[in-house]
Amino acid sequence: ALRPLGLSLSQMEILSGLALMGAPVRPAYIADKLGVERSTMSRNLALMEAKDLITRAETSPAGRSMTVTITEHGTAALAHAKAAWTSAQADLIGHLGPGAPSILDTWTDAIDAPANSSPQTPSV
Repeated sequence: ALRPLGLSLSQMEILSGLALMGAPVRPAYIADKLGVERSTMSRNLALMEAKDLITRAETSPAGRSMTVTITEHGTAALAHAKAAWTSAQADLIGHLGPGAPSILDTWTDAIDAPANSSPQTPSV
């Protein structure tokens, strides 16, 4: 759903986080909130800056600290991504039926359950 828009799921999450924060934020803060490595965040931000989805601003004279902000283009891309994501989810539900989300949630909960607990089998 996101590939035609030139976005990865990680980039969509970063854009969503920046949009929610509504103010310049340090990349390390975003990485911590999203649970990603700082090096992964740096790579994504570099790609996103090249696409004009975010802008960076140095916040120290030595250039050792910076913040990032979502751009107008990034806000528009996020809106398109959300629409594409919602459409893809609707297509999936259309193919699998209205009970699919709860079944998938149950399955992922079972996968995440500790090895010593017995997972619940969803009723189909």
